[in-house]
Amino acid sequence: MPVIANIRPSGDTYLMEDFYYAGGMTAMMSVLKDHLKLDALTVTGKTMGENVQGAEVYNHDVVRPLDNPIYAEGALVVLRGNLAPDGCVIKPSACAPQYLQQTGPALVFDDYPSMKAAIDDENLDVTADHIMMLRNAGPQGGPSMPEWGMLPNPLKLVKQGVKDILRISTV
Repeated sequence: MPVIANIRPSGDTYLMEDFYYAGGMTAMMSVLKDHLKLDALTVTGKTMGENVQGAEVYNHDVVRPLDNPIYAEGALVVLRGNLAPDGCVIKPSACAPQYLQQTGPALVFDDYPSMKAAIDDENLDVTADHIMMLRNAGPQGGPSMPEWGMLPNPLKLVKQGVKDILRISTV
């Protein structure tokens, strides 16, 4: 399914507030209605079709039509490899193309507090070529499925003007 919500981090301009003012979830679901089970009962006590009936998209750059997505393929991909033998999730729609294939040294952390302490250290041995990994951050390692994919960049690199490095969180 294409990514049609042009909001960060997949989009590059709009925020969740913009999504709300563009019509929000019901507007987006109305765009997707041909792919939904409209007769399915929801927690509102109404069917999916009843919930999206009359929904309107107010900004077609924020909630895009299916023929003009911000990303043509799905938003999440499960990967496996030597750094994540049990798997990890990547959001390719929010990933700069240069990070889809990368080789480099890895900084691996087992929990968020130790990662945070290390990346706040201006003497951390890290370059823009490093891959930063936070393990145990999935549904079993953290509360629910935290958005730890938005890991902060090491302070040392931020001060050097490096805006991004490859960051991975695993289950």
